[in-house]
Amino acid sequence: VMVGFVLAGSIFLFSGTRARQNARFNDVGPNLNGLAFLQGNPQFTEDKGTPDATDNVTIDLNDDWPLIEWLRNNVQGSPVIVEAVGPLYHWTGRISEYTGLPAVIGWDYHQTQQRADYTGLISERRQETAMFYSTPDTSFAEQYLLKYNVSYVVVGTEERVFGTSEAIANFDHIPALTKVFSDGRYAIYHVDPGKLPPPSTELVQAG
Repeated sequence: VMVGFVLAGSIFLFSGTRARQNARFNDVGPNLNGLAFLQGNPQFTEDKGTPDATDNVTIDLNDDWPLIEWLRNNVQGSPVIVEAVGPLYHWTGRISEYTGLPAVIGWDYHQTQQRADYTGLISERRQETAMFYSTPDTSFAEQYLLKYNVSYVVVGTEERVFGTSEAIANFDHIPALTKVFSDGRYAIYHVDPGKLPPPSTELVQAG
């Protein structure tokens, strides 16, 4: 009986490995390069988490690489960055993952699983980050940057998908934000905390 259980359990080693391999972007073979999947301009269709297939957006993962590379080459220490939030097991969270920099929020479900007592705060971070990229409100954006001690704002592929053009365009009009890197439609902004207003209760009320 035990041998039967072991054999039944080992089926996943073959079927699961094959399924995982087929889900990869590129068949690059065994290697130690964690970025090998970016070879060949892999594309990912972002469905935005809605049942409406017409709002799907296909993105080229390599479009985010210049942003990642700039942060890796130009930022010292561990300043906080902000990047868009989206459905789990998508391309969101990639800037923090490939730079090692802390983000306001990444895959929130990992935190709610392991820190159930903080579920409310995690949900608040997610909602406010979504609003930051979708609401063209300067006052809200300033209070958000202040609240989470953000040093760099990322505008890459996922931010264009889950944000709005109005909110992202408004970044250029926020006194505390300075564009320090740009690559076509994508950019990184540095936050000058000295140009942010004093804290208020507006962010809490809006969230």
